[in-house]
Amino acid sequence: MLSKYLFRILSLFLFLIGTNVGNAQVTYNTSQLKIEKKNTINFSSIDDKYLAESVNLEAPSVSGNSYKHYLNQLKEEIEKTQDESFKTKHQANRGANVPVVSKGIELSGLSIGIPLDNHLAMNEEMVLSVGNFYVAVYDTSNTKLKVVTLQSFAVAAGISAQSFDPRVLYDTESERFVLVFLAGFESTNTHIVVAFSQTKDPTGDWNIYEITGNPNEAEEWTDYPMISITKNDLFVTINLLKDDSSWQTGFLESIIWQMDKQSGYDGSELVITKWDDVNFNGKSIRNLCPLESATEELYDDIYFLSDRNFDVENDTFLLLNLKGHAGDTLSEMSVDYRLSNNPYGVPPNAVQFFGRLQTNDARVLEGFRLGNEIQFVGNTKNFEANKAGIFHGILRDITDATAIIELNHLLGEDYELGYPGITYTGEGGESANAILSFNHSSKTRFPGISACFYVDGIGYSDIVTVKEGKGYIDLISGTIERWGDYFGTQRNYNNPSEVWISGFFGATNHSNSPFTALLLKPDNLVPTQDVTNIEASSIKIFPTPSVNRVNIEFNLPAAQDNIDILMYDMQGRLVDELYHIFKAKKGRNLFSFDASSLASGNYTVVFNNQGNILFSKQIVIQ
Repeated sequence: MLSKYLFRILSLFLFLIGTNVGNAQVTYNTSQLKIEKKNTINFSSIDDKYLAESVNLEAPSVSGNSYKHYLNQLKEEIEKTQDESFKTKHQANRGANVPVVSKGIELSGLSIGIPLDNHLAMNEEMVLSVGNFYVAVYDTSNTKLKVVTLQSFAVAAGISAQSFDPRVLYDTESERFVLVFLAGFESTNTHIVVAFSQTKDPTGDWNIYEITGNPNEAEEWTDYPMISITKNDLFVTINLLKDDSSWQTGFLESIIWQMDKQSGYDGSELVITKWDDVNFNGKSIRNLCPLESATEELYDDIYFLSDRNFDVENDTFLLLNLKGHAGDTLSEMSVDYRLSNNPYGVPPNAVQFFGRLQTNDARVLEGFRLGNEIQFVGNTKNFEANKAGIFHGILRDITDATAIIELNHLLGEDYELGYPGITYTGEGGESANAILSFNHSSKTRFPGISACFYVDGIGYSDIVTVKEGKGYIDLISGTIERWGDYFGTQRNYNNPSEVWISGFFGATNHSNSPFTALLLKPDNLVPTQDVTNIEASSIKIFPTPSVNRVNIEFNLPAAQDNIDILMYDMQGRLVDELYHIFKAKKGRNLFSFDASSLASGNYTVVFNNQGNILFSKQIVIQ
């Protein structure tokens, strides 16, 4: 294990030297501006009886044309070595229970988006679901309140250019919704539209602002927004691209737009700081994913995560931290890198019954911050099976410059995964458990939605089906259909065990149909039955029941240097870490601990080696 880390550190050192970044530093420009409100609209008053929409079926009509050719060439090379077999499974450490699929909302009567680009936000009463074609509001009991096309929303707001790439969030502290989308994908008509709800009711009034998507007044346009909030500000990150160029020559930079959110809620002059020309060692950083707060408590500062998303294999992530508020000339940004223990890379396109589904690149798609810990997800090639899978990354301490990112790959039993979202489900003193949700597809399984549950120190649950597809996707010319470009998820801040998600499934008419679902954290985070990946008969616990001291004897087929031993109660809550970095030799081993401080009852003790469960056993304390 040590040699692997040394190799990775050496590789990064050589990379830094080779790209002239021996004196690593971040450079950036900031500028301040203010814009007036463009319009105020009432969502319920938008007249959209027929939900009419026109879509070009020759090729994706929005988002990503400038690098499509290069990406397809890259994937063709990857797919040359891809076979039909699955050489690896989802995860060996299946120690957690599965999330519960509570209910789903099939958004019927809607047309298609290519790609669908589904996203979601909610409060205790209403769910706001959006996609490249629609803006829909439902109550949490599945009653449809209002549905309009995204274009109709834009026209009502005074925006005439084609609208796409919607993102939404709910501000728990201000009790307001924010909707961001793009309009126009050429330099002559590119805009960022930012809408702030005036109340917690998304069917009511919205304040509309319009920011230029061509800030340099050149042949450039804005693509792929990502959003997050802090206590005071809204952040929108975008990619700036050249007109009609390949990705290598077309990508210019990623820009951070920082806005004073209260002025947006009030409908007053919007205070903005633009962060551009963001470079790490002279190279532009692309695809900045702003990390969300894991809970309803917002932070004063914000972190962004980026990676080498077009590399076939890499293990480096860039971590940016921004301090200060919109309009503050003393704001500052820092950038550092972190290595992962496993690599990531551009995935092959996923297979379906007919043709393939486009998986895009390996950028970070979503992540959350909980104190000094962050967790995040994205698309990747699974290197054992050479299939489309997803990665789940955990950085235990963002303040530790030497910390290694724990990067796990997830892949279906006999199906591929893509476009994941991640939502924190813990509360109080619980470990950082989360629900991961994502798309699935295979030759024999129509595109649909799946999910699994992750528990820190335990691992992943089995993958559970949220919505099974009814047909394959067949919308545009050629054999490659759109599958993304992202997935909507949000925690119910009034009930942290609930997670709302927004994905899509293949409909019987071979279109991509949006689907919203409510998932529940399992009652018990860990199974009540024993789990073991070593010989069960070799594990002995004595005395049973135990009063003062518990003895656990076990036999290992090989030495283990990094065992963490954790104890959970029967509700799945982490009681304590009994031992950190326990080293066990091959053969017979004995672990014991003083149990006199524990209340009487049943507990689960888990022996975990870097995310892989060796075994878990129930113990009884008297």
